[in-house]
Amino acid sequence: MSLRTAVVGGGTVSRVHLSGLSRNPRTTLVAICDVDEDTADRIAEEYDIAAYTDVDDLLATADLAWLHACTPVQTHLDIAKRAIEAGVPVQIEKPITETYAEFEELQSAAERHGVTVSAKHNHAFDPAMRRAMGMLERGELGEVRGVDLIYT
Repeated sequence: MSLRTAVVGGGTVSRVHLSGLSRNPRTTLVAICDVDEDTADRIAEEYDIAAYTDVDDLLATADLAWLHACTPVQTHLDIAKRAIEAGVPVQIEKPITETYAEFEELQSAAERHGVTVSAKHNHAFDPAMRRAMGMLERGELGEVRGVDLIYT
């Protein structure tokens, strides 16, 4: 079974999603959606997929099984709620929303519609991240107020 998938957002981070989805045998990358028509058209040509500039049009016509939201955080809630209301599961780049209240709103919409929402955390399984999370769970780090990381 192959999941018909689209990516919303044609920026830097979407390149990772597009590349992975296009090579995943369990997905069929069918569309890109970006508010900039030139960006959408360029990516669509590169991946031989459909180009959209409107999320509602994408959701109404592409028959999706999964949507990846790779846009600025201030757009995540709106895009995700549109997908949820269309019955399409959505994966959202981090951070999921701007505020905890928005996160709760998103969670409520997902539960109401029975639609799965997941977050992408590209370092969740890195050895350093797993060690840090283990230390946090065991109470070895104390109260964490913020984290700055530099990957080189």
